[in-house]
Amino acid sequence: GKLARPARRKALEEFLGQRNEEFGLTFIEVYDLSGNVLARAGDPTLGGERGPETEELAGVLRGEEGVASLRYARGDVVR
Repeated sequence: GKLARPARRKALEEFLGQRNEEFGLTFIEVYDLSGNVLARAGDPTLGGERGPETEELAGVLRGEEGVASLRYARGDVVR
């Protein structure tokens, strides 16, 4: 979308920050079609340089809808 354009990166980060607070998330990331991180919001100690290499992400990149939740000791990951 329009927020993914490099010139709109700050607007994307602000949008993510708003959604992060609205939904009470600890952390949120957005990836490009290659799996690289476009923007993030929340706890700066979390996340990485690339998105997860999972079948769920591969399906989304093919245009399929999907949601997956993973439980960890310190919280849940929702993809």
